Amino acid sequence: MENELALMIPLAPFIMVVAIVYMSQRFKLEKMRMESKMRAGEDLERKLDELRKDYEQFILGFDARLKRIEGRLSRVESQANQTLSPAPDAAVSAEPEKVSVRRIEA
Repeated sequence: MENELALMIPLAPFIMVVAIVYMSQRFKLEKMRMESKMRAGEDLERKLDELRKDYEQFILGFDARLKRIEGRLSRVESQANQTLSPAPDAAVSAEPEKVSVRRIEA
């Protein structure tokens, strides 16, 4: 045991240097691996943000179109109600009005 101890004492600094180099290399490799994972996560996050923006623009555009259609529909309904409702001064006749329809050919 004393002989082994006598051999280990002079080799200890070399073993420590090898251990330090090995650990620093492992640290650098792990750091590079984590950075690449972070970049991949940032890319994924950026793509998700782009998809969210596209989705919001689609929804807002759809909502605007829907409101425009509802406005048109309400105008047509109000115009139809105005033309179908009799004027207050007009006499109400028992016979419906005859409407003639002409076809316009281009």
